[in-house]
Amino acid sequence: MAGVPAYWVVDVTASQLHDFREVIADEVAPRGFRYASVQILNATDRIAPLAAPESSILIGDLMS
Repeated sequence: MAGVPAYWVVDVTASQLHDFREVIADEVAPRGFRYASVQILNATDRIAPLAAPESSILIGDLMS
């Protein structure tokens, strides 16, 4: 986690984006923290980066 508030994993094979956000403490997690919000988005979905919430990106555009 090390100060990373969110990260994305692009699964090109499945045309999906895995979005991890909201770091919370969790005693049973390997490093004592985990992401509370985990979403799996498809190519037709859109996502807004934390740094630019007024903008959105079509997930399919990340696949090409």
